[in-house]
Amino acid sequence: METLMTRRAILAGGAATVIAGTSASGASTKAWVNSRAIPLSRVGEATQWLLSNFRGEMERATSGTPFSVELACAMACQESAYAWIDPNFRKGRSPSGVLRLIVLDASDKRGAFPRNEKEFRRHPTLGKITDELIAVADEARDARGVTKKRGTLMYGYGLFQYDLQNSLTDPEFWLSPAPGSSAASRQHGLWGSIDACVDRWRKEMDGKYKAARGDLWEAVKRYNGSGSDADLYKQFVFDNFTEIRRLKIV
Repeated sequence: METLMTRRAILAGGAATVIAGTSASGASTKAWVNSRAIPLSRVGEATQWLLSNFRGEMERATSGTPFSVELACAMACQESAYAWIDPNFRKGRSPSGVLRLIVLDASDKRGAFPRNEKEFRRHPTLGKITDELIAVADEARDARGVTKKRGTLMYGYGLFQYDLQNSLTDPEFWLSPAPGSSAASRQHGLWGSIDACVDRWRKEMDGKYKAARGDLWEAVKRYNGSGSDADLYKQFVFDNFTEIRRLKIV
């Protein structure tokens, strides 16, 4: 794992991260990253909210695994806290209502299914919920005060940003009735359920951990992907994890 020193500075419009340090080989590294991660100064606040609402579910999901509640919180902070850390986003909403609105990632360039809305709409079973997912995406945008790209599909769902590509192997996550929804509303999708969110996170991490041959931080990197961006992701999660441990709040 690279030895990196991280400094986070809050700039107008969001967080910016400066990564500087040395690689394991001793080579100098430096990069500016416009990160969606929340600053370290707010990781404790975010973790407190997670624990006050979902501690039990996280404890059950991580029990008997190589993973911990601290890691779950650290990854949730990196994956989606930039959306829900704002008290106005959570105001007047139940914890499950907050989860339901964590629909993010409007990526324009994708190699995985669905590469775009048209491809998803053409799918013989999934396509029928395309308009519903777009409506949910717009509701999530409204909750965050985002006006761009309305009427388009989003690709990340729930606390750990379970990607829509998984709908091919896990269609139930998107096609099952939404928890607490009425027959009249006919809402679909399980990302409003913390049990469903942590279950998918743990299963994905199980696979990444096995592929990484028991290297926990390599598994975290693989959760994001590969290459330099995934290396940065791993470092950001490690920063969050270290801060949570330092605060002793779990």
